[in-house]
Amino acid sequence: MTTHSITNRMPRLLAMLFLLLGVFCAGALTVHADDYDTTIDRLSRLQALARDFSASQSDTPDPIELTLAYTRTGSYNTTIWQLTAGTRDPEFESYVSSNDPDLVALQSVNTVTLPNGEKIDFGHLLASMNLVYNGIPITGSWGG
Repeated sequence: MTTHSITNRMPRLLAMLFLLLGVFCAGALTVHADDYDTTIDRLSRLQALARDFSASQSDTPDPIELTLAYTRTGSYNTTIWQLTAGTRDPEFESYVSSNDPDLVALQSVNTVTLPNGEKIDFGHLLASMNLVYNGIPITGSWGG
């Protein structure tokens, strides 16, 4: 992936990150502060590792795709998900494991409770963001 194509995706990436931040901010009112802070910290550390890993690779994989794919597990890592959202990168997963093994916890975050008591499937949210980032906005999210 070229620097130009990554630059072209930045507005979409920023919009998705602000959406995610908004969900976390809304959930922070009812989620224990340590859990919220820990999740935000882990996502930030994962994204930093993805940028570092990407910069060290000759094919410069997209750090956003690495970050989102890393969190996609279980039913969000089936063949259909891999065909539409992309496959997980075993080299990146090994890199994360050796540099910050605590981040594996992001693969099991399930539900965020909003202030109105509704729950959001966090795993589905990140998997949907992965599809949206790859250009499949409707069928890959709650609209699908």
